[in-house]
Amino acid sequence: MGSSFYGWWEKADILITRLVAILFAVLIASQALLMNNTAKTFISRTDKYEGKAIAESQLFIKKGEIEIYIENYQTLRPLIFYVNGDSIVAPAARSIKLAVKNNDVIEVSGAGLPDTAILKITSVSNNIVVPEPGKLIYVNDNLEMIDRVRLR
Repeated sequence: MGSSFYGWWEKADILITRLVAILFAVLIASQALLMNNTAKTFISRTDKYEGKAIAESQLFIKKGEIEIYIENYQTLRPLIFYVNGDSIVAPAARSIKLAVKNNDVIEVSGAGLPDTAILKITSVSNNIVVPEPGKLIYVNDNLEMIDRVRLR
């Protein structure tokens, strides 16, 4: 009875060793396949559940440019522009070009202005739907929303 148990255990030990070696080879092969993006889509679902990495998605973000001109002042200097709450100090010129993305909120602050400043959107890049060129914005001693950017 003892020798048959040892014989059975030796066979089981050989099977377990082979099974571990085969599983290790499968693990190495699957990790190598995950390096290939085409094979990765079939093997792994992490991109589906977690989304793409920000670094990868930044390659496909559409951007546009808006030019804003001040009608009744010599420079834009007293104004502060905001894109999504981030301030952009106006240059000592009559116009400013803002680089924007889809759904960006553009605002302007006229804090401390003695009278109303009149701003005009003079040009936008081809892929911008909103705001349209020619739009007038009147800025007093307040924070005025210019528009929310819409891209094609």
